[in-house]
Amino acid sequence: DDGTDCRVSAAFNYRRPVVETFPTVVICEEDTYRLGNRELRTSGTYRDTLKTRENCDSIVNLSLTVLGEISDTTTVKIFAGEIYDIGDYRLQQSGTYPLTLTSSIGCDSALLLNLEYYEVYIPTAFSPNGDGINDRFTVAGGEDLVEVLELRIYDRWGNALANGPEWDGRRHQEPLAPGAYVYVARLLMADGKERQFTGGVMLLR
Repeated sequence: DDGTDCRVSAAFNYRRPVVETFPTVVICEEDTYRLGNRELRTSGTYRDTLKTRENCDSIVNLSLTVLGEISDTTTVKIFAGEIYDIGDYRLQQSGTYPLTLTSSIGCDSALLLNLEYYEVYIPTAFSPNGDGINDRFTVAGGEDLVEVLELRIYDRWGNALANGPEWDGRRHQEPLAPGAYVYVARLLMADGKERQFTGGVMLLR
């Protein structure tokens, strides 16, 4: 009790503790990551047994991702006349562009961008004269166009005349006079995006 005596325990097997860790590391393509005596440069899962300062085993299961090893390919669609911004690039013409982008951790990554135009056609004139040809004004398109959600028609003074997926040149069943009218079209595209357009259309008799 006075601290001068000691006790002897029963014999037991002592094992040094083993510490196991699962780090996840992301590096740039031109960088290396050192694990033990190895310098790693490719993505993968690596396992190594290291020693701690207390000479205990430390097992490291490393998940290493090297950005920029693989070039991504993506397809984006825009309407003619629009500009697509990505990184430091501003693209307007359809085509295939090999781009180099900088990630959030400062790595350069390669991207092959396919820029395409939506297949949408909005006529500039129509003739609702009952001949079965070009009698209704609407938006036409290929597979890119899912639905015409709204097509609002106005006269030159801003008075609302019609609202629907198409227009037959009437207001309250009464034929309107030939001339220029304004439309606002809201479209649902196949990529889930809604787009709105305004323009003019000529009504011909």
